[in-house]
Amino acid sequence: MRTKIFLFFLLVSSLGSVSQPQDHIILPSFKVNGDNLTLSSFASNYFLKHHLSEFNALCIRSCSFAKFRIDQNGNIFDLKISKNSPETIRNALTKMLVASNGNWNPMKVNGQVVESKYILFSFLYSFQLSCKDYYEAGSNDKIDRDFSNLLMYENGDEDRYSEDCIVLTPLTLSILR
Repeated sequence: MRTKIFLFFLLVSSLGSVSQPQDHIILPSFKVNGDNLTLSSFASNYFLKHHLSEFNALCIRSCSFAKFRIDQNGNIFDLKISKNSPETIRNALTKMLVASNGNWNPMKVNGQVVESKYILFSFLYSFQLSCKDYYEAGSNDKIDRDFSNLLMYENGDEDRYSEDCIVLTPLTLSILR
């Protein structure tokens, strides 16, 4: 009887040590015409081609954040832009991200295409071409204030907790005097 109980105990305890198979996850990736191009490179080219004159009219140093997900077809959805982003930046960032639709490889879990978790894209910018002088440029430095808004978005969605997300390479764009 003791042998049977011992064998039963050994069997039950060994079942607990069998590891569960890990999910095989392939994160969303960005491609343009088959080339591995970062979203930052795409965004830089897009902004310089479509929004340069708007950016030249600004006198500001700051940062904005976009949070979005990628659907099973490689398109962006649930897009949110950080609070306090200037309207010019918010509109340019939104248009650029919409223009990136179709260039995303969707997320896969165990070979199945799924909607991604949130992706965080940071845009740090310094536009000083229209600043009258150094003092005006300094007074329009909002980077500290806006960086603290990393988890606050324009639709009132305040993510005050640590969110599981994919963080992309930030874009830094400067137009100086």
